[in-house]
Amino acid sequence: MSRRFDLGAALVFFIIGTAFMLGSRQLSGAVYGSSISSGTFPMVFGWLLMGLSALSVFETLKKSNVAGGESEPLFLKRFAIIAVACLAYVLLLEPLGYVISTFMFLLVSFQAMHNGDMWKSVVIAAGFSLGIIVLFVYILKGSLPAWPSFI
Repeated sequence: MSRRFDLGAALVFFIIGTAFMLGSRQLSGAVYGSSISSGTFPMVFGWLLMGLSALSVFETLKKSNVAGGESEPLFLKRFAIIAVACLAYVLLLEPLGYVISTFMFLLVSFQAMHNGDMWKSVVIAAGFSLGIIVLFVYILKGSLPAWPSFI
């Protein structure tokens, strides 16, 4: 990418991190007997985002300009496929449930990034989808629309 774009993106992410930090201060305090509050995750996320943005600025300023007008190819087709898959994932999460919609999203995204090797994509997508259900629903006792309502 160009230095100008990298610096601009780092600045935007730094501002977003700052907003997370300031917003986390407005959330309620810790529950009695616990040092963790509802603002802890946004605060840590904000610090992390600000730190990574500063690192990105440092790395961008450190690298030399690429000689010539060579630019990296834009993978617009891949981006469009993953963007449409992301939109479909959001729209189909409740009707199809977490497992099926996440499996389909990951499978389409993996195939868009690395065309071919379908079995590897199927195994990774299925393992991730089912692994998160086992961890979140059965071990942590959370609630998640795992399966569609018609099953």
